[in-house]
Amino acid sequence: MKYIALLRGINVGGRNIKMTALRDCFVGMGYGQVKTILASGNVMFETDIQDVAALRAKIEARVGKQFGYRAIIFVYSEDVIKKILLADPFAPVDSNFHDYVAFFDGGFEKRLGDFHSPDADVERTQVGDGVLYWVVQKGMTLTSRLAKEMNQSIYREHCTVRNTNTLRKLIT
Repeated sequence: MKYIALLRGINVGGRNIKMTALRDCFVGMGYGQVKTILASGNVMFETDIQDVAALRAKIEARVGKQFGYRAIIFVYSEDVIKKILLADPFAPVDSNFHDYVAFFDGGFEKRLGDFHSPDADVERTQVGDGVLYWVVQKGMTLTSRLAKEMNQSIYREHCTVRNTNTLRKLIT
């Protein structure tokens, strides 16, 4: 099966991991066809393992040990990423906006979607299955109300965000 691992919080805030070292780590775990995309912690790989929770736990433990930090890694099959992109309620977006998918565990996307009411001129959100679809005006990605909310530690430990353009690169 083809999988995609999305590492949270690397190559930002002083935690730097070279993509060649990350690729080598995945190869060392016995995964095939390992490829990294961009320098933001996106890894495509193949394995016969079908238990995604076990796969995630194994990868988090190995990456955390090898690179010396508490790794938070979201793992999805390629098919799941495709379904998430197909369900994007905002695609395609106006050229003045960025289109993101925030991946959550533990149902945190629902909690965030329930109490956050963004300014529609700046950003819009919609809760999906384990994700929060987010469109935000260019230049506001780090300063919008939702961005500030998701930067709180309660969400940082349960979320990683990817631009839909990056996600498309992961499935092609």
